[in-house]
Amino acid sequence: MTTPPALELLNVTKTYGNVAALRDITLAVRKGEFITILGPSGSGKSTLLKIIGGFEEPDKGEVRINGQVINNTPPFKRPTSMVFQDLALFPHLNVFENIAYGLKVRKFPRDEIRRRVKWAAELLHIEKLIDRRITQLSGGQQQRVALARSLVLEPEVLLLDEPLGPLDLKLRREMQIELRRVQRSLKATWVYVTHDHEEAMTMSDRVAILNEGRLLAVGDIKTIYEKPCSRFVAEFLGEANFFEARVTQVAEGKTLLDTGSMLLLAPSKPGLREGEIIQVMIRPEKIKLAKREEPINRSKGKVLDLTYKGAFVDVKFETEHGYVMLARFTSTESINIGDTIEVAWSAEDVIILRCR
Repeated sequence: MTTPPALELLNVTKTYGNVAALRDITLAVRKGEFITILGPSGSGKSTLLKIIGGFEEPDKGEVRINGQVINNTPPFKRPTSMVFQDLALFPHLNVFENIAYGLKVRKFPRDEIRRRVKWAAELLHIEKLIDRRITQLSGGQQQRVALARSLVLEPEVLLLDEPLGPLDLKLRREMQIELRRVQRSLKATWVYVTHDHEEAMTMSDRVAILNEGRLLAVGDIKTIYEKPCSRFVAEFLGEANFFEARVTQVAEGKTLLDTGSMLLLAPSKPGLREGEIIQVMIRPEKIKLAKREEPINRSKGKVLDLTYKGAFVDVKFETEHGYVMLARFTSTESINIGDTIEVAWSAEDVIILRCR
């Protein structure tokens, strides 16, 4: 018998008045998986998390945990726990009392409460802070307390709603690594919401991208980043160069494309027809300084701007035919504004943006 997913959403739909917050969301999360729900503000991420946690009910569809439908089950009876964006810690209680709060509400025995609080505090390296007030803690320490308060409940699915948003960049990156360490050590199922694609890249086994209530893509971050099927997904995950091109030839797994000024060779996709107009993408880091003459997958242009970023430099240049492109080279390359550069890229890095 096949083991059911730890979490399953089937055609989940939610509407507020005339606004469709979620539109037929279907998603399965494996046991022990760290999945990130990624999307811009207003895409439906937090609404989806609240529906999983029981703080909202869907207008249509089912929420299942370990194969059991949990619609209409109140939050405190669901095998879930949630870390809120604002943390929702009690400032009048100390660290121990905050971590123990949910256990006390559920009337756990005192010895069991002490055991679980001690375990969570040690896991998150806050055992020496156990008697401090919340107001005496740094932002990162408060994040750990909020996470410990959820972990002591031993939820089947832990929900995290942009918990690192208020932190500064350095602390946020440290906490990303710490959260991933904890999740892996517990082999737990976590659903994490963020609008930060770099955060998703750092932490996730898989990502699910939402926009305007629709689920656009689900998969591992490397595949979605390098081979997105739509321009929105491509742009949301990072910078890219886009071209409109006409399909001139489809043969032997390769497609020849004409932008009107450049010839591009790309891996083919099912259903392409000669004469069809399509969109293609090339990531900046896939563009290299040209080392030999090739009539296909190359360009020449004048450097307009340089942005130094430590290990690499972003080079914006205008081609002979008026395209403005972005390339990303190692910072050891000697390039100056006003230089003329010749660049090239491989056929595998020309991505046809076609979802079917």
